[in-house]
Order: sequence, then structure tokens, then C-alpha cells
Amino acid sequence: DRIRAQGCGLSGVERKQLALALRKREYIERQTSRRKQSVRRIWDALKERGIPVVQPAGAHCILIDVKQVPEFRDFKLPVASFLAWLFLNTGIRGGAHNAGMQRNTAINDLVRLAIPVGLSVEQVDSIIERLVELFAQRRNIPELAPTQDSAESVGDIHGRYELIKYHNASGPIVSSDPAE
Repeated sequence: DRIRAQGCGLSGVERKQLALALRKREYIERQTSRRKQSVRRIWDALKERGIPVVQPAGAHCILIDVKQVPEFRDFKLPVASFLAWLFLNTGIRGGAHNAGMQRNTAINDLVRLAIPVGLSVEQVDSIIERLVELFAQRRNIPELAPTQDSAESVGDIHGRYELIKYHNASGPIVSSDPAE
């Protein structure tokens, strides 16, 4: 009775937008299914090589347990250091897994690799190749620490970090001469 008296709660424009979105339902389902397959392919490739991924595989992201990577185990900020290493060596961006208000739990030291909708098979292959190579080489690992005026939370949008040193450097990382 309430629906008949007050309507469905959506304006005419909102109903049209909803109808248009539902027309693309099959496309959205295909793209979502492809993303799930991409996540699974990347997750399987990492797991097969002993890279510490959280189980089971997810539908939209891969979680890496940074505390299980020996090179980062003793760092003050293993997640920030891992994220810098990942980006500097592969161009792949990740993020600290949002653990909400929880502190000192197993989910606080996870890195989240969100996989976007619409990746081609070739793009997924490239991601796998770069991640596998990264973990095989384990070079040029930056150890970061918060600056004095920065919060220690990795997820802080205003967080600022300084480089302590590079571990397992494969050669000069940054030129000391600005002219070079």
C-alpha cells in the first residue's frame, strides 16, 4: 500500500538511469567474471612461487602478507617499504589493506593489489611477469621510516616518509651528482 501511495522512492530520472544500467547487465557480468579470472590467475602464479598471498583468492584483489616476506620482516614500516619497492621496480601501485579501527592484528600488515575491471589477457600476463620477476630478484628494496612530523600510519593520506637505505641494491640507485 505504501509503495502505491508514495511511489517506489525513485524519481523518473533515477528510474531511467537504473533501467539503462540494467540493460548493460550482461556486459557488467562478463567484465566482473573476467576480473575474477584475472585475480585468480595472478593469485595462482604468486602462490605457486611461494609468495605469501592470503587465502582464499578474492574476487577483486590480491592480498600479500608483507610480514611473511623475509626482507621486510624487521623493518619499522614494512608495508610502506614494500609498496615503495613494488612501485619503483614494477610500476605497479598497491595500497595498505584497510584494516579499519583494528590494531595489531594479522590483517594490519597486508598489501592490497586491486585488479581493475577490463584488463586484457596480455595486461594480466604483464602483471604476473613483473610480480614474479620482482620476487625472484628481491633487489633495490627501500627501507622507509616516517619523517619526524608524520604520523606512523601507512594509510594516512598526509604520511611522509624518508629513505633509511636501500637493501640488496643492484647498483647506484640515485645519482649523487645532480648533473648526471
